[in-house]
Amino acid sequence: MWFKSNRDCRMILLCIGLVAVFFTFAHLRTLRIRAKEYVASDSSSQWRYSKGFWQRPPWQFDAGRDAFNYGLSDEQCDAAFPGLFAEIYRARDHLLKHNKTIERADVHLYHDEERAGRPHYELHVLLHDGELYVVHENEGVWPHRYRAAAGLASLHRALAAAGAAGGPRRLPNVEFVLNADDYYARPGEPGFADGRHVDDPWTWVMPDFGGWMFSDDGVQSYAQFRADAALVEREYDGADGKSGGGWDDKIPKLAWRGSMTLGESLRQALVEAARGQEWSDVSAMEILADQGIRNNVLDMAEFCRYKYLAHTEGLSWSGRLRYLLNCESVPLVHEREWVAHFYPLLEAAGARPNFVAVRRDWSDLAARMRELEASPARARAIAREAAARFRDRYLTPAAEACYLRRMVAVYASVQGFEPASHYDVVEEEDDEGSSGAMGWGGRRRGGNGAGCLFLTI
Repeated sequence: MWFKSNRDCRMILLCIGLVAVFFTFAHLRTLRIRAKEYVASDSSSQWRYSKGFWQRPPWQFDAGRDAFNYGLSDEQCDAAFPGLFAEIYRARDHLLKHNKTIERADVHLYHDEERAGRPHYELHVLLHDGELYVVHENEGVWPHRYRAAAGLASLHRALAAAGAAGGPRRLPNVEFVLNADDYYARPGEPGFADGRHVDDPWTWVMPDFGGWMFSDDGVQSYAQFRADAALVEREYDGADGKSGGGWDDKIPKLAWRGSMTLGESLRQALVEAARGQEWSDVSAMEILADQGIRNNVLDMAEFCRYKYLAHTEGLSWSGRLRYLLNCESVPLVHEREWVAHFYPLLEAAGARPNFVAVRRDWSDLAARMRELEASPARARAIAREAAARFRDRYLTPAAEACYLRRMVAVYASVQGFEPASHYDVVEEEDDEGSSGAMGWGGRRRGGNGAGCLFLTI
């Protein structure tokens, strides 16, 4: 009797266990289904359920989320911006090709006898133990000091954000000359500049000061300009809730404004080629600040209302193009003699062109405009690709921060000396007789009145 009862008890327990297992698996299946439905409805989630496991997919750059992320890791920079660092590696490879490294003697400012009476703005800059210093300054003409300050501010921001992702990252110590003039006047010597001539392989091209702000033309900060341009573009995609317009509602003209005192022959050729054309909104600006005169001026974000935008060089490279490429419009760019940091990414041919190439004298402008007007689908595709590649990726502040950090790291790899502390550098620079860093608002350090500013922007 006892044996029979014990067996019955075991059978009951077994049945209860089987029922419990059944309901457990059924409940887990329900949870998995609900979890997958939740993840599918939450596009911001990075986790995905696949083949019985929760998995995090490879990180991908999203402009809406990452455009202002100044602290992307090196791996994220490589994944997000392939091809962005071409100018950096070109400069490095040129040095290696000539079996040359950057030595202490290469890092010096102009002496008065070298300047030949021409004001030329340069800074001697030191990055040491993660701190950025202006060691000395050769004063030039306005607005070069403001441009230099903007360039250094962008560099400082990129350096400060270096530890924001992937743990602390201390960049190597480097020492360099930063040129703030429109063109670099010392070909054959390595240094940092906003652009380089195509015949000058020595210059290291850094993102221009416009990545911080362009005070010359009242553009204000680059971040504010991007916001203003986005508001204009929203009017043409219906996102503002007021207008449902699109590409077809943009002004069907080629827009350009500029000063005729810079790159006069290039710009005059454009004005002449566009004169009298129905598709032309091309004209020179007249700005006399001392008299309060501003004629034919167009706010930078307002260019985004046009289907076609013309770019011209000035005394050298021109900061205009970075702004035009923030518009979903077709850029028309003449043959260039100067290189900015993002120019290797410009493509006029291939499956996905992002601009239209025009002869340097603009003699084929009318023909290019006829082609664009005859093929609106092609024009629309070029405009979309220009915005997608540059506005939404390679000209984001995040991309610029990646570029600046990579530039410092690669420059250090071909630097043949270890920079000294800022105290020692100041004393050496003072012996060279260069002018001091005046008016930066920093605390003076070092002997004999030499200037050295710890940048705390």
